[in-house]
Amino acid sequence: MGTPVILASAYYPYSAGARFDFDYYRQQHLTMVHRLLSPYGLLRSEVVRGLPSPDGNSPRYLAVGLLHFADPQRLADGLAAHGAEILADVSNYTDLSPDIQFAEVLP
Repeated sequence: MGTPVILASAYYPYSAGARFDFDYYRQQHLTMVHRLLSPYGLLRSEVVRGLPSPDGNSPRYLAVGLLHFADPQRLADGLAAHGAEILADVSNYTDLSPDIQFAEVLP
């Protein structure tokens, strides 16, 4: 078994009419996140866009941002150093408040 990966996830709940600028998120926000958190062990990031279910219901989440880290302490250190700056940028791409979750990806 490999080393577990620590996942920091930002879930943006679907809301009809909500604003979410995926271009800004991918090109500006994640570029900043990588610049700030790569020194703290950020391995990679992913963006997931919610789609309607096969029966046409709205997705539970409009978007999910995933940050992969190798070490929980380095993640904590990076967020302590730069978390406020990262969160201050949220209003530039959405009017939604993200739900944040930390998890371990099992090998």
